[in-house]
Amino acid sequence: MKKNVCILLLGSIGLISFQGCKKDSKTNETINQVSILEKTKLQKMEKFISIMWEVPAEKIKYDKDLETFTFGDIQLSRMQIELLYDRANEYKLKNER
Repeated sequence: MKKNVCILLLGSIGLISFQGCKKDSKTNETINQVSILEKTKLQKMEKFISIMWEVPAEKIKYDKDLETFTFGDIQLSRMQIELLYDRANEYKLKNER
């Protein structure tokens, strides 16, 4: 009887530990998906800056640490660009299809 309980307990512990490993792989997949979405959003904002300020895309620099876009003598925070981008309905109609 005690032997069966020990085997059942060890089996349960093993099952729980294997399920824990699967959660980590899903978390990594989620992080990868978020980084892909983040990269896509940054590319859209760079294109927006390029068209609205008539700046070549290769002259637009993004600082990840400060979260700022710099182009020419202009430096704007990411939040400012996102706000302008979100309000730019006419731009979206013409340039995003």
